[in-house]
Amino acid sequence: SDIRSVAETRDVLKKFEGWHDEHSPYEKTILVDLSSFEFHMIEPLTRFTLKAPYIELVNRLKTLEARFSAAAAPERDEQKPYLNGDEGLAWELFNCFKWACREQTSEAKQYIRRLALAINQQA
Repeated sequence: SDIRSVAETRDVLKKFEGWHDEHSPYEKTILVDLSSFEFHMIEPLTRFTLKAPYIELVNRLKTLEARFSAAAAPERDEQKPYLNGDEGLAWELFNCFKWACREQTSEAKQYIRRLALAINQQA
C-alpha cells in the first residue's frame, strides 16, 4: 500500500512498539522530519474504543464500526503520563515538543510536570 511504502522509505528517529493486550500490537513511529504515525492491530475480542481522527487500512470483519466513539479523544490532563515507562518516554516528549511548537506551551509544561511526578514515583 502507499502508506507502507512511505513508512518503509522514511528515516526513522524513534520507533515504539507495545500491546493493547496479548493479541493486539501497536507501533508508534517518529520520523526524522518530526512527523509521526501509528499502526494498531486490533483483534475482535480486544477491548478498544476508536476515536477520530484515524485512517482505516483493513476492516475485513467490519468490526471497527462497533468500536467507534463520537466522543472526543482524551484531553492532555486526562492522559496518564509514563504509562509505558522508559520505552514510551521519547513518544511523550515528542508530543510535548509538538504542543510547544503549536504555542501550547502551558499545556506542554503542565504535562511535563505530571510526567516528572510519574517518573519519580517509578524510581
